[in-house]
This record gives sequence, C-alpha cells and structure tokens, in this order.
Amino acid sequence: GGQAAAAAAGGAGDADVSEACTSEFDEAECEIDSALLKAKAVKNPVLEWLRFTVLIFLAEWGDRSMFVTVTLAAARSPVGTFLGGCVGHFCAALLAVISGGILEKYVSEQLVQIVAGSLFCVFGVTTLAGVY
Repeated sequence: GGQAAAAAAGGAGDADVSEACTSEFDEAECEIDSALLKAKAVKNPVLEWLRFTVLIFLAEWGDRSMFVTVTLAAARSPVGTFLGGCVGHFCAALLAVISGGILEKYVSEQLVQIVAGSLFCVFGVTTLAGVY
C-alpha cells in the first residue's frame, strides 16, 4: 500500500521500488498506485468541471424529473420552471456534495458502492413491479 505508492511515485530509489514490488501482485499494486497518484496530481479545474457536467447531464437525461420539468414548462411558465429547476437541482447537488464530504470520513467507498448498487437494484425491481 503506502510503500508501494511511495515507490511508484518516485519518492524512493530504484532499490526501494524493487523491494516494494517483489511479487506480481505487488507490481500490479504499484502500477495502480502510480496511476492514481498521477491522476490526482493532474488537476485541471476546467476539465474536472466539464467531466462532472457531462456525467450529471447523462445521469439526468431521460430521468423522471426531466419529464416532470417538460410537463411543467408546457403547462406553466417556462422561465419559472427553468429557474425553479436550476435552484432545486443546485440545492440537491449542494446537499449531496456536503453529505459526501462528511460521509467519506466515516464510511468506506466500497460500502457506499455496495449500498448504492443494492438500492439501485431494489428501486429497479420495485419500479418494474409497479410498487412506488
């Protein structure tokens, strides 16, 4: 873990790298740690913003909330619907980001993935079964 990451990052000499990466498993771990360190080192705010913008757009496209927004815009004020949707989505995203920042201190990423995946499956099954 830590030694492999330090060795892969170039923080140690070649002898340390060979000691930290003695087995095939250790070599794979060193490569992964190295790639993660390089990815964390390159922080272009514009690329990060663009990446998350596209991710959120694709996640929301075709969602129920989108269809509700289309219906509201057709039946009511499109400007009011747009502004309300922006403010509502901003508040929800802000709450999610703050909660995620707090949760990362107490809950492992693997547990979050397991719970999120399980809930996704449960919601999918209940939607298919017509249970809301």
